[in-house]
Amino acid sequence: DTTRDPVEADLAWVIQKKRRERADFPGAERIMKALAAGPAEVRVGIQPLERAPAREGTVIEVGGEAVGIVTSGGFGPSVDAPIAMGYVRAD
Repeated sequence: DTTRDPVEADLAWVIQKKRRERADFPGAERIMKALAAGPAEVRVGIQPLERAPAREGTVIEVGGEAVGIVTSGGFGPSVDAPIAMGYVRAD
């Protein structure tokens, strides 16, 4: 997904400290701004309440309020339940 950045995906740790200090990598301007301001949305893992897997595009709700969207989902054999990943508001 080219609309997301490593900060939203909680993957900023993969950018070496020295490279962050130099800001000499592709997309540095955008990523450095995101690191300074914090993400508007964050990637989360969820386990749906029902047995049916949540698929891409499913709305994530908390207390009846839409807070995000599922980006992928399926069955997790190690937990014997459906699992999904998506993005929710950072607040």
